[in-house]
Amino acid sequence: MTTTVEEIYENGVFRPLTTLPLQEHATVRLVVHSFDGTPAHTDPERSEWLRQSELTLLKAWENDEDDVYNALLTQ
Repeated sequence: MTTTVEEIYENGVFRPLTTLPLQEHATVRLVVHSFDGTPAHTDPERSEWLRQSELTLLKAWENDEDDVYNALLTQ
C-alpha cells in the first residue's frame, strides 16, 4: 500500500495529521519532503512541480495505445 500523508515532527517523532489504516507496530518506509507550509498556489516553484507531476501522470494515464482494459471489453 502506498499512501501520502502529512505529518508533523514533534519531540523527535513524526505524528500523522490523519488516522492511518495500519496495525499497531506496523513497519513502514517514510520519505520526507519538507516544506514551509506555504500553499502550492502561492509558491511558484512548488506549483510548477505539481503541474509538471500532473502532466506526467496524465500522459501515462490517458494513453490510448496502452488501454488494455478497453481492448479486452471489445473482444
